[in-house]
Amino acid sequence: MIAGIGIAGAAMAVGRPSAFADSVAPVPVPKGPIILTISGKITAHNMGSKVAFDMATLEAVAQDGFTTANPWTPRADFTGVLFTKLLQRVGGHGKTALAYALNDYVVEIPLGDMSEDGPLLATKMNGQYMPVAHYGPLFVMYNFSKHHEWLKNDMYARCIWQMQSMVIT
Repeated sequence: MIAGIGIAGAAMAVGRPSAFADSVAPVPVPKGPIILTISGKITAHNMGSKVAFDMATLEAVAQDGFTTANPWTPRADFTGVLFTKLLQRVGGHGKTALAYALNDYVVEIPLGDMSEDGPLLATKMNGQYMPVAHYGPLFVMYNFSKHHEWLKNDMYARCIWQMQSMVIT
């Protein structure tokens, strides 16, 4: 196991498809408003060459969370989907995730960052869904309180809020 992410996650983190990448279960077509699309090096599709999620579909992926301080909010509880689990769900493999926000901010997140400690694609802060005006509906968060080595600008830059899409490259 590498950093607690298991064999499938380790394979994705180094850019090789996991043993499960070709056999992921279909992701249901969203019934509600789409909050996230993922494209690129994925094997699951439910909208052409992409996979789309509404809140219910995203929350059907195993939920995790942690409490952390960060530069933008007071210490808070974040709940959502770990990137490792999201990538497994969509059969994602590659070296990076290009994350796009509603305000056109784009950040590259190395898949080598993926571990059981994050990053987390947070849907809730302190048990409440985050509206667009307050970082939502999706906020990429790292567990800065547990990993003090992440307290640096390049890691902060990866904490994209109002995330709407991702391309696995």
